[in-house]
Amino acid sequence: MCTSRISVVFGLLLCLPLVTQAGDDFTIDGKFTGEGKAAKLTSLVVRKGENDRKDRYILMFTEKTPKPKDSDMAAMFGDLGDALVITMKPDGKITNCLVAHSAHKEKGGFQSIGEIEFKDLKMADGKISGKLTTSGEQKAFGKTWEVDLKFSAPLPK
Repeated sequence: MCTSRISVVFGLLLCLPLVTQAGDDFTIDGKFTGEGKAAKLTSLVVRKGENDRKDRYILMFTEKTPKPKDSDMAAMFGDLGDALVITMKPDGKITNCLVAHSAHKEKGGFQSIGEIEFKDLKMADGKISGKLTTSGEQKAFGKTWEVDLKFSAPLPK
């Protein structure tokens, strides 16, 4: 009797969605497209900037979970699969946006600023949440892309 209950509980646990980084409590909901094709975003890591960006936060929405040493350059060159990397000031001003999507022909991403913004951004209780949007499809360097993502993640300590 006890064994069958354990099997049922274990079976139910297998049906739960997988979190890409143990201990992280993040959500990503919405779309990030390149050439109309949906990206596969499975990870959201928020880091404090370093060196000349130490007063900034870096939000890495990626297909492959970044390792602690991975920078936004790993995303730029496609090492993290589909990726959207946002650099922002604590007041919510976006200072850089890196777009790397598998549907764009060349391996590697591009930077685009001014076409993307936060809506309802909140930074409180050790979390950041809000909506990131391009307000429709954008074109940069002959490539189309669109973002309409709701997200939530812990802020770095």
